[in-house]
Amino acid sequence: MHKKHIVLALALSLVSMASITCAGGGNKPDNKTAAPEIPVNIKSCQEIVERISGRKFKSDVQGKVQSAEEFRNFVMNDLDKSLGGKAKWEQMALSKLGLLPEGYDLRKGLENLLVSQAVAYYYPTSKCMYFVKLNMPPMMIETTVIHELTHALQDQHYDLEKLLKTADNNDKETSIRYLMEGEASYVMTIALLEKMGLTFTADSPMLDMAFSRSKSLGRKKLMELSMSQAEQYKEIAPDIYESLVAIKDTPDYLFWMLTAPYSRGAYSIHSIVTIDEKSRNWTTINSIYSNPPVSTEQMIHTEKLTEPRDNPEPIASPKLGNDWSILTENTLGELGFWILYSQYNEGRANEASEGWDGDRYFLLQNNKTKDIALYLSTVWDSDNDAYESFNAYQKVISKKYPSSELKNTEKSESGQVRYSYTTADNKLIILTLKDNTWHSVEDVPADIGWNK
Repeated sequence: MHKKHIVLALALSLVSMASITCAGGGNKPDNKTAAPEIPVNIKSCQEIVERISGRKFKSDVQGKVQSAEEFRNFVMNDLDKSLGGKAKWEQMALSKLGLLPEGYDLRKGLENLLVSQAVAYYYPTSKCMYFVKLNMPPMMIETTVIHELTHALQDQHYDLEKLLKTADNNDKETSIRYLMEGEASYVMTIALLEKMGLTFTADSPMLDMAFSRSKSLGRKKLMELSMSQAEQYKEIAPDIYESLVAIKDTPDYLFWMLTAPYSRGAYSIHSIVTIDEKSRNWTTINSIYSNPPVSTEQMIHTEKLTEPRDNPEPIASPKLGNDWSILTENTLGELGFWILYSQYNEGRANEASEGWDGDRYFLLQNNKTKDIALYLSTVWDSDNDAYESFNAYQKVISKKYPSSELKNTEKSESGQVRYSYTTADNKLIILTLKDNTWHSVEDVPADIGWNK
């Protein structure tokens, strides 16, 4: 469901990073920003990116300006290619998980989110970067160019389109975006600090504090920080102001899946770079592109990238017989569970999502009645991790289905615990826990039952 072909510079991420590094709003834009060209020396920005990352451009990068209408048409076409006819089932699965409001138009929501938040983007197919918002302070335009040039440099060395195509589930794709967007945000922030006249080493406490803060900000605090600056941007950067206002009503799931790879990904890159305390260790970053992450867990806890890697356990499809068919399936990952628990059990979100070792959710349809149900299968690093996550998910169930009542609890000789709930509209919810795994079946009509 994500964007597989473009890599963006986002208004909210740019503003939050600028705030964290004390850059503020910068100077008012001059008249050049109204011209249909990027008012920055791209060649000099390339030299900055080369110096910080230690890589050389194989060719110069072109920059173009695109109108809002042109960009929206581009996004619509790209969404049609990447989503196809799957948007309806993806939306329904995410709604049953409690991550999107019931009836939410995922296709339209993604379109509006991308169009409202994108400042610029690099398109691997055309090998060009495009600006869609230029009415900003010069410093913000320059740092955006540096962000997108980092993507161009990544593409020249590692083929971003090919890299993104290796992702066979949402979590793996997001982990790759953590790497790509995290590095671009990291390079951008370093350049911004240098532009402000600050000098530091990679392990500088000031640098660590900046990236640690960007990682720790929750949505509420991040929005408070951004909205507190909205008024000043209203005059000096009206495009950014409109973007900040537009994102307020975005569902948490889409908000975090879009923004976490930037601000939280920058911290991940910082933690990898500072493995070598004496210098910026880009050798490790380069090696990760050759062996990219396969889960957000690996990018959230970067020590899990070291060999032997902590790769997720594969999840088998449920044995459905002839009764049910799978409409769509995907993976939440640690980030997805963190978002879910943040919505329904905020105080325990970090603890309940850590220890993730694999998951798969399946949207099912009964072949006879056409009823639709959800099946979620998970595995965790330890029995204790599974138990903690299972307890958190029980709270999710109680809030997702406020009419649900626990009707039966069973414990088998093998140690499996099974909780059966019914809802006011006569639907079944069945949770099972055994050792380091747990499963959930939801929205099954009681008259059909579930004996899998």
